[in-house]
Amino acid sequence: MRTAPIAALLCAASTLAGAAEHVRLGTDVLPTRQEVRLKLDPRIDTYGGTVRIELDVRKAGAAVRLHAEEMTITRASFDGVDAAHAAGPDDTIDLTPARPLAAGRAVLVIEFTNEYDRRAVGLYKMAQGDGYLYTQFEAIDARKAFPCFDEPGFKIPWQLTVDIPAGFDAVSNTPETAGPERDGWKEVRFAQTRPLPSYLVALVVGKLGFVPIEGMGVPGRVVTVRGQERLAGVAARMTPALLKAAEGWFGMPYPYEKLDLVAVPEYWPGAMEHPGCITFADGILLLDEASSTPSQRRLLARVNAHELAHMWFGDLVTMAWWDDLWLNESFADWMGDKLADQVYPELQVTLSEMHTTQDTMTADRRAAAQPIRRRILDPNDTVRSVGLVYYKGKSVLGMFERWLGPDRFREGVALYLRENAWKNATSDRLWDALDRTAKSDVSKALATFVDQPGLPLVSVERLGAGRVRLTQQRDARAGADLPALTWRVPVSLRYGSGTSSRVETVLLDGASREVSLGSADVAWVFPSADGTGYYRWAVPGADLDELAAHAGERLSPSERIAFLGNLAALLDAGRIDGARYLKVLAPFGADAEPEVLEAALEGLEKLEVPFLDESTQAGYAAYIRSAFGPALDRVGLTPREGEPASVTSLRPSLLVALGDQGEDERVRRFATEGARSLLRGEATVPPSLMGTVLRLHALDGDAALFAEYKKRFETAKTPAERGRYLVGSGGFRDPAVRAQVLAWALTLRPNEMAALTFAFRGSRSGRDQVFEFVRANFAAILEKAPPLFHASIANVAAGCERDRVEQARRLFADVEGAGQELAKVSEQVEECVALRSRESAAIGAYLRAAR
Repeated sequence: MRTAPIAALLCAASTLAGAAEHVRLGTDVLPTRQEVRLKLDPRIDTYGGTVRIELDVRKAGAAVRLHAEEMTITRASFDGVDAAHAAGPDDTIDLTPARPLAAGRAVLVIEFTNEYDRRAVGLYKMAQGDGYLYTQFEAIDARKAFPCFDEPGFKIPWQLTVDIPAGFDAVSNTPETAGPERDGWKEVRFAQTRPLPSYLVALVVGKLGFVPIEGMGVPGRVVTVRGQERLAGVAARMTPALLKAAEGWFGMPYPYEKLDLVAVPEYWPGAMEHPGCITFADGILLLDEASSTPSQRRLLARVNAHELAHMWFGDLVTMAWWDDLWLNESFADWMGDKLADQVYPELQVTLSEMHTTQDTMTADRRAAAQPIRRRILDPNDTVRSVGLVYYKGKSVLGMFERWLGPDRFREGVALYLRENAWKNATSDRLWDALDRTAKSDVSKALATFVDQPGLPLVSVERLGAGRVRLTQQRDARAGADLPALTWRVPVSLRYGSGTSSRVETVLLDGASREVSLGSADVAWVFPSADGTGYYRWAVPGADLDELAAHAGERLSPSERIAFLGNLAALLDAGRIDGARYLKVLAPFGADAEPEVLEAALEGLEKLEVPFLDESTQAGYAAYIRSAFGPALDRVGLTPREGEPASVTSLRPSLLVALGDQGEDERVRRFATEGARSLLRGEATVPPSLMGTVLRLHALDGDAALFAEYKKRFETAKTPAERGRYLVGSGGFRDPAVRAQVLAWALTLRPNEMAALTFAFRGSRSGRDQVFEFVRANFAAILEKAPPLFHASIANVAAGCERDRVEQARRLFADVEGAGQELAKVSEQVEECVALRSRESAAIGAYLRAAR
């Protein structure tokens, strides 16, 4: 699964604390194969079906328990003899045969009726045209669609058959065969799958469009709602090269019979790795050939590569239980970035992902952070914490790949896949494969990052004569009292004199270690070569200034991004003050690499919530114009022919920073003229800037402008156009207009509602208004949002205001999982309050001087 941006925000925290343990089904009775037959009409709200499950009864018994949630069981039988059925705990049913089951083989048949879900989980209905049906089962929502053994350890072949109205289409994991039409219905039978857990079963029904994907070793299609086929070309062209690169890295062909990519209009995960039937949010998969932007193509390449990597990590080899979700997601995200960079280097996927890694390290330093791998009581916890699994997990893998060497690391991964193909596996099997190929205890070092929370702070001190001292402690914000932990850290040092440099990687496996770098003349040391280390670092003040002064000539773009992320961490830790932070940050506004400029903008944005108010606004605006105005002068207001994709992707960020908080009149005029031109239907605004000018134009917009945006949104002909007006609607500042936007959000799709709800939280007044909106509409929001996200809505209390956290505790008191979510929010708020208290004088003085 690859989360969309808003889903990633909502999934940022784990909810392990206080979670109730879900019932596990045990191994006395095992499914070996399941057939599912459904009669589905998207035009109505109910459906019926039958499941036939072949069982291996390991231990004779009087009853069988499996999962079935909120459906009506009309009949159940074992080997043709009726059985009694009753509700069990935790979305299970207990089936009691007429006589106890003997050990051996048995066949269970269940007939049932159900309603389609309407919150984008289970088997759900989307009301568009004559209706569409989609499935989203991870983690435990297959049980919402039909009775099954809904745990990842039950990995079996599936055979699906659906009866659907004539004129409709159906797609699943395997090739389909449509039967003749009778009485307005037709049967579509799908071939039996290879062994799959229930959460990877997929089904789509509706009036669909199909665009073939040429150039793969298996047949494939891009599948859309009918009428959207013209938007499938970019994905159809990108996919074959990505698949070929994956097959090359893994050293084996794609393991399934077909590869369909399905665009889903109402979809919260972003994408999902169903083998043979990968589903995507339509805004990611469907791009207009003529107007797609580099940022959109980068997102598509990255998400597509991530899902293709899952065909091996997660699908071919599946975790035994949700404790090991990182085996799926960390590896897929790490591998997906490698594939996208290999095939489309101009999109700079890995470099762009470094920004999120820096954010992940910030969250991971908190007391409420959880390990990547931990005991899971509630399977939904795995999806709620998936952001940490993605970004910490893949960063740790990249760090260890560098330490071991790419070839040796790949050998270990390949051995793990070969030995566990079509099976379930645990971390121990991966540890064993890596140790055998590396001929060392690499697993013990990896486990210190996977099995415990947090990250190390590595201090580096030059001792002279080419020697340095490395010291580690747990990274924490200033004043935090966290339990001490120790890691086995592959510390990669770039060092040199002048502009020439070398790299040395050493394992810091204790509190401190002295290292000889083999050169008497070590004038500088950068503690995270290539920016790949999952650790923070500290050097003496003079050394930090030296690194900053010569960053452009000595450090690579990835190292400069890591430098800026680390600089913010030093501010949080109280190792530098706010004035020094701003002084060191400002020169990076002139960096030639767009992704470094993005990191500098993010470093500046960090200060807005704690420090921006009426007393600092003018100085802050002047600082932004001084530091980043020259960068806009250099790249220009509009794209230039032949410019790098990274420049095209940077420009919207520069315009927003300068036009919004920077109060740059030139940018405001440009945005107003562009937005008015766009609303007149004139093709004068480049596609990469359409959402940006609409958002900036809305800053001073009124109710009439919002009404126009709303009308354009509702008549949009492409997902990208719909997205532009959604982005634009998040730009209004007038509280009365914001109230209209928020009320409108309640009528939208769940993912769109979440995007607008969180759009106005940049200011204290905006945070207050959004919180009051959530409080006033709490029941309606919970009814609309997928249940998995209910606890995560508590992020509306984030910011710098303690009183709001207390109000949120009362509001979310009865929401499952919200306690741990609010613990993280509370910690973020306390960080903000402490930073404001400690640094407001220094930053205020610096900004007043900048006016």
